[in-house]
Amino acid sequence: CLEYVHNIEGSSDIDILVVDVVDSAAEPDSALELPPAEFVTSQFLTAAKSKLTSDGWIVLNVLANREKLGDITRLFLELFTSVYVCATDPNYVFFLSNSNVCEKEDISETDIYKLAVEFEYDQDLCHSVLEDIRITKEHVDDERLLGWFKHDL
Repeated sequence: CLEYVHNIEGSSDIDILVVDVVDSAAEPDSALELPPAEFVTSQFLTAAKSKLTSDGWIVLNVLANREKLGDITRLFLELFTSVYVCATDPNYVFFLSNSNVCEKEDISETDIYKLAVEFEYDQDLCHSVLEDIRITKEHVDDERLLGWFKHDL
């Protein structure tokens, strides 16, 4: 993925870049378990951002301790206009963009399902994702630190 982003000719060609990378050498309970640290640097994120279309998104799966999550979130806020996160236990999936195309802060399961159908995602996977979203909604309703968040400076 690192080489892919750096070797793309030109810019503004990618609508969505999904980074879901595991480092097999990562120690359990380390500050950052995934992705490898190279994927949460200004250098990588700036290069990736330069390859996005004007309303493109980077989706990045993160598993880190609370302090590292704070550091990563601050970096995302420095680099991107829109920073959303879907917090599931134990992962945090960040949605990063330089556009304000996602003005709706309360995204329903139905909204997600419609998008999944529109993009022709695997229906079994879609149902699994919807179950995660349902569980996340329960966590939010119970005021647990999980769910959808929009971060602003």
